[in-house]
Order: sequence, then C-alpha cells, then structure tokens
Amino acid sequence: MFVVEWACRSVCTLLKKPALLLGLHPRTIQKWDKRGKIWVLRTLGGRRRIPESEIRRLQGERGIRWVIGYARVSSPTQRADLERQVEYLRQGGVQEVVTNVGSGLNEKKRAS
Repeated sequence: MFVVEWACRSVCTLLKKPALLLGLHPRTIQKWDKRGKIWVLRTLGGRRRIPESEIRRLQGERGIRWVIGYARVSSPTQRADLERQVEYLRQGGVQEVVTNVGSGLNEKKRAS
C-alpha cells in the first residue's frame, strides 16, 4: 500500500469517475484493489485514488473508447435544468452528451 497525498492531486481521482469511465460499480474497483488487479494509491486518510494512466490502461483492456451520457427534460421551460445535467455529466468524465427536450405524455391521445 502506498501513502500519497501531494503527488496525486492533479492526475488521480477517487472511485466515482473511474467507475463511470469504465462502466463499473465503485465496489468492483475496491475488490480489484484488494486482488491486486488495479494499481491504487492511498491518501493519508486511507482513501483510494486511481491514477489516470491506470484508468487508460483498463479502458484499453476493456475496449472502452468513448463514454456517452444522456440528459433529458420534459419541456422547453426546463432548459436550465438540462444544462445543469449536461455540466454534471461532463464533470463526471463523460465525453459526449446526447440531449432531449420533450414530453413523454400525450394529453390529446384517445383513451382506450
């Protein structure tokens, strides 16, 4: 186990972003750490940080090249909410975001 605080700030992330980029649950990354399948650094507080080089290595092994997110709101008046969703996905490491504005309800549809 390595204890690294200062050397990893700009190039390492906690489990949430790598889990999203690799299509895994954070618990899976914890299990891989225990089994030695993934190289993880530890902060002084004991939290796991994963170097971006390790994320890229695992993406190559898994054949992952692109992460696409989907953001949707139900009406044009919610555009601000849509932009917040897009920003949240991008901060999480999603490279491309598909957006949609539209209602899933059709009030003019005949009852059957």
